[in-house]
Amino acid sequence: MTKQKPFSNTPGLEKLRAKKVAKASVNVVKAMPIPSKKICTLMTDAAIMDLDQSQYQHSWEQVEDISREISNWIMTTAEDISRIVEQIKRFGCDRPEEFSVAVKVTNEDLKNFLDDFEKVKKMHEGKSGLVSDPFELTNCIGVFENYFQFKAKFEGVMHHTLISFTEFALEAKDRETKLAAEQQQTNEKEAQNV
Repeated sequence: MTKQKPFSNTPGLEKLRAKKVAKASVNVVKAMPIPSKKICTLMTDAAIMDLDQSQYQHSWEQVEDISREISNWIMTTAEDISRIVEQIKRFGCDRPEEFSVAVKVTNEDLKNFLDDFEKVKKMHEGKSGLVSDPFELTNCIGVFENYFQFKAKFEGVMHHTLISFTEFALEAKDRETKLAAEQQQTNEKEAQNV
């Protein structure tokens, strides 16, 4: 197998690549799985719980709704990363060692996030109905706060992870484009020889 030279050897291509990475990073941020309007509303409601205890009905179902939304968010993010990894495995990238490390670290991060998520989920497992007891109310608010913290940490880590994977995906896309152009040239030469 011959070693392929990186596609971006010239300064003009480097500038174009930098623009692509910047544009793709913005698109990743825009397309990044974000909590649904429902989860944002539920989180806001949780904050209200702490401020105005007399006028707000608290229920474990609200906590379960947040748990489901965060679970879906984790799965969507993992699926997005998996699609990018498959594209890169198919076409390669310019920095395979760095890519391998990024995949390993991301897998560890996702495993840790799933473990943390399960710990929070166990705090309200089997609970249902309205919360009326002051001790139970404190526990309920604590679970909401744990989900807030989890959400913030997950967003921060995965935001940067997705940007890194976008850079690798752009390298793979460049290789795919180059391979398609080479294949087209080969097909044209074969057609001329016939």
